Amino acid sequence: MKRIATILIIILLITPAIADEIGNYAIMKNDNGNVLYVGGSGPGNYSKIQDAIDNASNGDTVFVYSGVYNESVNLYKSINLIGECREKTIIHAIQGYAVNITESHVNIINFTMTNGSWEYASAIIYKSEGNTISNCNFYNSWVAIEIYFSNENKILNCNIYKNNLGIKLLYSENNEILNCNVSNNEEGMWITHSNHNKVSRCIFYENKWDGILIEYSLNNTILNNVFVGNGIDIYGEKLPQFIHNINNNTVNGLPLLYIKNKEDVLLEDVEVGELIIVNCNASKIKNITINNSSVGIEAAYCNNNIITDCTISNTYEGILLFYSSHNVISNNSISNSNENGISLNTCDNNTIIGNRVINTRGEAIFLWDSCYNNISINEITENGMGILVFSYSDHNTVYGNNVVKNEWYGISIQGGSFNKIIHNVVCWSKYWCGISTVKSWTRSNIISKNEVLHNNWVGIEIEGVGNIIM
Repeated sequence: MKRIATILIIILLITPAIADEIGNYAIMKNDNGNVLYVGGSGPGNYSKIQDAIDNASNGDTVFVYSGVYNESVNLYKSINLIGECREKTIIHAIQGYAVNITESHVNIINFTMTNGSWEYASAIIYKSEGNTISNCNFYNSWVAIEIYFSNENKILNCNIYKNNLGIKLLYSENNEILNCNVSNNEEGMWITHSNHNKVSRCIFYENKWDGILIEYSLNNTILNNVFVGNGIDIYGEKLPQFIHNINNNTVNGLPLLYIKNKEDVLLEDVEVGELIIVNCNASKIKNITINNSSVGIEAAYCNNNIITDCTISNTYEGILLFYSSHNVISNNSISNSNENGISLNTCDNNTIIGNRVINTRGEAIFLWDSCYNNISINEITENGMGILVFSYSDHNTVYGNNVVKNEWYGISIQGGSFNKIIHNVVCWSKYWCGISTVKSWTRSNIISKNEVLHNNWVGIEIEGVGNIIM
């Protein structure tokens, strides 16, 4: 009876079919091809999924009864691969991946896939299109699903949890991720060098770093998703890589605001879960509280804005700026960030003043390729590192900051030149030094009139060329 019921399900799922001695054979003919069985008790059933695939033809269906299948399956034919029960039909990868799809128009339904190892995903879609993976579970893998050089694929109604990375899109376009639960991964979803993809009606729950990280990609749609304990993070090198369609998402029950191409925006005393502004100028963000998201406030290609009196806590990044100039970041309180408190990436002529940054795991304030910025009168306490002026960051002024009880160092210039470190109090660095210049090309920096006391290893350590202590 179980076998007959299963065949009826397949008939309903696929097409009307004509069976040849249903109880005795592993193949059932239907209008769209044959059905081959794996597992179960039929005398002609295959014991391995790969054996059934090898004997299938395009348009056939391979039906897999519940059980644990220790295999790495290559799907190089346009077939339907259907499990009896998503919770009980398990593919346990033995060669890095559970399934590797290299042909187009493959459908996979009702499986659990696990044990995808380093450099592999449990499910790989490679150089193919029009594939669908639906009603599947993915857990305990390096990457759950990777779509690589592939277009117009769909991931539907899947549970993706406890992986290093949930879903990765690389050099892929026009794919859709719909109604998935992506939870408790290190990284929820990573869209990189991929354009025109759509992520909608998904739940991203408590992923450690980001719910969705978008890098170097164009015009993706992130719509009607729920984020809890994480959010969206965007990186790029050009303005179009920050321009996406991000609408109607929430973080911790509050709106995820994504604002682009606006002037004179005023956001004051509003409730938001996360704030991303792109190509916005002469705007003011005041007295906003953000807690437990990927980024508190991200701004890209934004000039002449004010971010003031905001409270940001328990985020991966507190305030994050890209390619933005002449902004003022003042009187904000940032605490318990997993990475950095305030980050400037290729940003010039900004003022960071009067902020309190406490208990971040990385740098309290971080500059990369950023010049002529003023970092003054900030309270920097109990962070992993204090203020880092990193590579290609020149002509910055670090003045009058109170930098106390940080783990590794108070203030460090690593690859920047012509910077001024003046009138700071730097005390009680736990493992290394108060102030340092590091890397041989760090040159012509001035360290003057600082109070450097009670640092564990050394007060001031100098490396590079022409750096001056006064």
